[in-house]
Amino acid sequence: MSTVAVSVVVPTIGRLQLLEACLRSLLDCEPGPAEIVIADQSSDGCRVAALAATLSDLVRVVRVVRQPGRGIARNMNVGLREAKHEIVLVTHDDCRVEPSWVDHCHRLALAHPDALLSGRVLPGGDDPSAVPSTRTDTIAHDFTGSLESGALYANNMVLPRAATIRFGGFDERAGFETSAEDRDFCYRWLRAGRAVRFEPEMVVTHDDWRRPDQLVDLYRHYARTAGRFYAKHLYHGDLRIAPFVVRDFWYGARAWAGRVRHRRPLWADERLALPLHLPIGLVEGLVESRRLGRKAGQ
Repeated sequence: MSTVAVSVVVPTIGRLQLLEACLRSLLDCEPGPAEIVIADQSSDGCRVAALAATLSDLVRVVRVVRQPGRGIARNMNVGLREAKHEIVLVTHDDCRVEPSWVDHCHRLALAHPDALLSGRVLPGGDDPSAVPSTRTDTIAHDFTGSLESGALYANNMVLPRAATIRFGGFDERAGFETSAEDRDFCYRWLRAGRAVRFEPEMVVTHDDWRRPDQLVDLYRHYARTAGRFYAKHLYHGDLRIAPFVVRDFWYGARAWAGRVRHRRPLWADERLALPLHLPIGLVEGLVESRRLGRKAGQ
């Protein structure tokens, strides 16, 4: 088994069966990663450590970094700091990568060393509409020079380690504890004039494991954290984010019109949560930003 000089960071909260499938797919890559860093926030780290021990070998190191705090942004930052290689690949514990994923990510990172890279996220299971956070485009796109928050998919991305850390990493505020940290980082990176690319050769599959009621709760949460993300930048006077807010309300209105016509269930379209829960997130985000601003001024 050959390896390339990349670190793969896998944030996890201890979904052991999903995590094992993810790790085995990484170990099936040819070439494989030189190391896999499991950034672990589970309540029982012993089980994750035991799994890592069974999968590690002389060529590929699977190691666990325990992070007692909460939040995917904090977990990502810890994983980045712990990674030994400059090229850092990221996927999530409920995703499985294609056998060529490491090879494609490594090659594209060498070709675009200063860019954030993201790729396709295919839905697993029988019903694609039951899987969140997917992207099936087949045409490469360079987002550099534009302002966009949805260009980076955190479950399939490549980061230049040193540049990401110098840039401040992912915002660890409570409002981004479980989502929107990638949207915020992508927006800030592009706003600073840096490069973001979508590369469809990078392919992972997002497993289908949520019940319909869990999907509804997840999409409401996505809408609220989107509002908190927008509120953060509006609070700091960045009015360039305002069109994204208007766009999301438009998406929500269209989704509800489609639901009425086609009788779609709430779990089948995440945009249905936007009209009600985005405003809630905006208020929460403004309150949080004001509190953090006062704290920073003390």
